Amino acid sequence: MKSRVRVLGSVTIASLLASASFTTHGVSTREAHAFMRPGTLPRSGCGAGMAAIPGGDFELGESKRHATVEPFCLDVHEVTVGEYRSCVARGACSGEGLERQYGTCNWDKTGREQHPINCVTWTQADAFCRAAGKRLPNEEEWEWAARGGTRAFTYAWGNDPKEDELWCWRGSKRASTSWPESTCPVMQFPPNAFGVFDLSGNLWEWTSTTRADSKGLTGLAEAFYVFRGGSWGSTDAIQARADIRGGDGASWRDPDVGFRCAMARR
Repeated sequence: MKSRVRVLGSVTIASLLASASFTTHGVSTREAHAFMRPGTLPRSGCGAGMAAIPGGDFELGESKRHATVEPFCLDVHEVTVGEYRSCVARGACSGEGLERQYGTCNWDKTGREQHPINCVTWTQADAFCRAAGKRLPNEEEWEWAARGGTRAFTYAWGNDPKEDELWCWRGSKRASTSWPESTCPVMQFPPNAFGVFDLSGNLWEWTSTTRADSKGLTGLAEAFYVFRGGSWGSTDAIQARADIRGGDGASWRDPDVGFRCAMARR
């Protein structure tokens, strides 16, 4: 299935080199899993299941606009089907429309509780984060975290386009063998330097940033929100870059789009 997400901008990439490394700039998968254990971040100001992201200044995306990010907390993985289902069961989230699109939505598929929830609108994603006492990250926060802060990486894992084994997408041998034509379970690929998983691939992720003036998008009937990160449906490794942007309206949904939450450091 060809991805239907709207990608903003273009970047030319050089040769692509495959790698199966499972240690990313000093943060191993095992070490990053420690972020998931309650009580392991007593001085971070973040809750269980969140990574502490330091603040800083950088040039945002292709625009090279100066951006300042305050310290914040970010979910170490995309919100899963199981987590979203619990929110619906509590009456705090809506399950409307999650099973209707394209046959590749995870909501009504068995064995997908640890897969990321997809086919959610921006409005549904925003409501989930608010119900959890969190919020969607803004575009600046998302890119800063994906780049590893001052490391300023091109991709979540570094500067070399080692796309084959490091993110869930159509070109990955690991993904196509175990999870054909679908998302991957969360935390199946190496984390980045902050211990955050799947900032490249699996699902594009909604942000709180509006973009009503994006290329050719005029006369919009609703707010247009940016999403980032590429997805399992990506057919071009360019979409793994931390500076690539996509976006659509607040009521739009797609099997390639999900989200994670953020919050201010306490």
